[in-house]
Amino acid sequence: MMILTDKKPRVNVEGILTAEEIHEIEHHIGHYPYPRAASLDALKCVQRRNGWVDDAQMNAIAQLLTISVADLEGVATFYNRIYRQPV
Repeated sequence: MMILTDKKPRVNVEGILTAEEIHEIEHHIGHYPYPRAASLDALKCVQRRNGWVDDAQMNAIAQLLTISVADLEGVATFYNRIYRQPV
């Protein structure tokens, strides 16, 4: 189990997210003045594949958005349709 912290570990996002997910997240980032604004879009994109977002995926998304995992976790827990455990 990965511990979520404010530190942004460097992860190989290509080994965790699909190329399509990375492309879609980067597309969403381009629509906002700040990458963090694409947080919800990125979470929904990744959740579509498995029905939930695991810790490794959270780290990869945070890295793409250049935000902390804690900030992304705050978005994920605020919205009740983002699942952090299998449903």
